[in-house]
Formats: sequence, structure tokens, C-alpha cells
Amino acid sequence: MFLPVHTRKDSILGDCFNDVNRQIAEFGGDAVHGWQLWEWPGIMVEAEFHGIWRSPNGELLDISLKGEGEETVLFVPDPSRKFNGSRVDNVRHAIGKNPKIRTFIQNQNRFFKLYKAMHGDVVGEVILRNELAELWEQQQLLGRELAMSAEARAAWTRFVARHPYLPRPGSV
Repeated sequence: MFLPVHTRKDSILGDCFNDVNRQIAEFGGDAVHGWQLWEWPGIMVEAEFHGIWRSPNGELLDISLKGEGEETVLFVPDPSRKFNGSRVDNVRHAIGKNPKIRTFIQNQNRFFKLYKAMHGDVVGEVILRNELAELWEQQQLLGRELAMSAEARAAWTRFVARHPYLPRPGSV
């Protein structure tokens, strides 16, 4: 389902579960766990374990901070999953044919494992060092290369055509 985003003023990027707990303490309601879905047109789809807030009147809202300022998100409830205090890696699936996509996904999986080993379940700002910092930098470069690929640019054009509410180049 597509849900509106109503970010809490005290929200911390990547800390949706604590955001939802604060919201419940303040206004009642309960948490709904599931997967926030992202599409990188021509590259991959990604499912992020996520928590949203169900208000006392049953309205579902995403109250967590979004990195790109999204106002709407795609969310799939998963009643079989509950947040137990431990971060869960995202699930990624390549949709493009570029072999570098698989490398990007493998690196993201490796980054998560290294991050968790070095920082545990810390959210917010951390200083990346050594292998983790090097992997982050590699991913930034690889991500830019994938974003500029002909496959990604063509897929983005098709994606925007299917979603008329997205801003068009030059309209922002």
C-alpha cells in the first residue's frame, strides 16, 4: 500500500522503530512491521524492514525521516515479523542485466555485515573507518556509474512515464 509520510520533528534517519515507539507513547496506537519497498529503475528493487504507526483510529502513517524527502512510500505489512532490537539487512533483487548490479548488491550485503560487526545496531551518524570506509567509497563510485548507465537512464524514462506525479526534468 502507498502511505503518506508525516515525519516526526524528532525523527532520526534510519530509526523508524524508535520513532514509532515515541509516537505510540505520545498519541497511542500501535506499530505495524513490514517492508518498505524501493525501486531503482533499471537496477534493482530493495525491501527494507520497516515500522509504521497505526493511529488509534486505524490510520496508517509513516512517521520516519526519509533520506530523499519522500512524501509517500510503498509499504507491505508482514505480520510474521517483529522488530526485536536488532537491525535487519535489506533484501535486494537485481532487475537490470548489467553485471555490476550484482557486484553492487554483494557489496551492500558485505557492507551491512561489516557495519553490524563494527557498530552493532547503532543508527545515526558514525565514523566509517578502514575496510568499511573503503567499501562505502567503492559503493558511491559504483552507484554513480550504474546511475549513469544507458540501461538505468532508459529505465528511468519509462518509470517517470508510468508515474505522472513525479517531477519532470526542468520542472523543479
